[in-house]
Amino acid sequence: METTCIPKDKAKHIRQAVVVIHGMGEQRPNDTLNAFVELAIGNTQTPSDQDPIIFSRPDKVSNKYDSRRIQLRETDQNNQTEFYEYHWAHLMEGSKVAHLWPLVKLVMLKPFWCLPLRLLPFWFMFWLLIMSSLYGAYIMWQTGAELNLPNLLGAIGLSGIAVALIPQAFKAINYFGTSYLADVARYVDSRPTNQKVRDKIRSELVELLCGLHQSGRYSRVIVVAHSLGSFIAYDAISYLWARINKLHATATPTENPKYEQLKKLEQLGGMLSECEEECHKAKANFQIAKHKTKEPREKYRAQQREAWVEKRLSGNPWLITDFLTFGSPLAHAQTLLATDRASLRRKQDKFELSRCPPSREPFANNQWNGDTWYSWENSKGHRVLYHAAPFALVRWSNFWFPTDWFAGPLAPNFGYGIEDHELKSDPCANKIPLLSHTQYFSHGANDKTLPFVETIRNTLNLNANSWLPDTLGSPQPDPITQDDTGKK
Repeated sequence: METTCIPKDKAKHIRQAVVVIHGMGEQRPNDTLNAFVELAIGNTQTPSDQDPIIFSRPDKVSNKYDSRRIQLRETDQNNQTEFYEYHWAHLMEGSKVAHLWPLVKLVMLKPFWCLPLRLLPFWFMFWLLIMSSLYGAYIMWQTGAELNLPNLLGAIGLSGIAVALIPQAFKAINYFGTSYLADVARYVDSRPTNQKVRDKIRSELVELLCGLHQSGRYSRVIVVAHSLGSFIAYDAISYLWARINKLHATATPTENPKYEQLKKLEQLGGMLSECEEECHKAKANFQIAKHKTKEPREKYRAQQREAWVEKRLSGNPWLITDFLTFGSPLAHAQTLLATDRASLRRKQDKFELSRCPPSREPFANNQWNGDTWYSWENSKGHRVLYHAAPFALVRWSNFWFPTDWFAGPLAPNFGYGIEDHELKSDPCANKIPLLSHTQYFSHGANDKTLPFVETIRNTLNLNANSWLPDTLGSPQPDPITQDDTGKK
């Protein structure tokens, strides 16, 4: 991959890209994108006598005819935001009920005490349905029924109702299973029959992110994912990082050669990991652990900005600064990606999976004066973060509704460097189990009444001028080949 994202001359224009990845189900192109844009910036409806707030333009990166690039009108001369969507639903075409079996076996056939608390409603509903059906059949077989006219007419009536309703029920179950849950089942199940579609989904997102890096257009990239999209985005960030983490535009460091900001980040990450380990030994629940790790987490997340800027100034082309997940099933990763939380942590410590903060490298010859570290020094004098440490530089924030059984906090599974936000609000749809999973991007116009919308916008932090140096600004667009300033 070419490192073309660093301009030769100091640029005054800061441009950033937001990539939105939709969740499970038969999603239509740009629906999730438009909903998130309204959530991110407020009501996008513009009075006829005013200039447009947003512009919808062709997506020149993904080369998909249905994909659009939504450009936000500049509020000042140093900030421009463009939104992309990665649409992958069409790649899951052909799902069948049979694809659900691995997921059923993974969750429903386990003892309930081995499951995360938020999956227990699914387990109990499944087995209640099975056992009640078997019990009903047993009672009918044991007791029988006297053959008379009322019983005969009742049986005929019930049979008619059953003939009418049972097929519809099966259709509903089939639709929900094949159109929604089958996406999760096929993506998390690594058997050969699913490998092709898994690789295709991930590779297209990696190439989209890679294209944004190579375009020379952006100073910063933000990744936003809903539901199963968070699985896909997590994988793509990890894979793209492994391509980029060793790259530098200069042969030898020219700025910040001592990597002081990175060293400080590793020290703060070590303090956060130690605090997390203490909470684990004390068997503290999530709320207690979140409270105890609050101060080291805030320091670590603030330092991630400084370390990211330092790495960019050293010539590394990594542009992704933030990862925002909404309603993420990664909350159940201990069941979906491993057998329990201990085995999930072993995968992370073997660098098979990434966490935040990263697991410590085991090779003591690269250690910095006894401090914790995630990096090593190459022959040119650059400090290189290892292949499983993308979340040393990428700030990870997670949002979920308490009634969303598919989601939950991610810090217990992936580290307390993640800022978890439990969203509470008045709309009834947000309080209904299952339905709340679809409501995360449904409140853009209600920013005055829903306080959590402001929390999301503050985390997104589109006003990057407050911390992003002009020296990392992207080049101005070429007026001959593209006019993307949003001005008439």
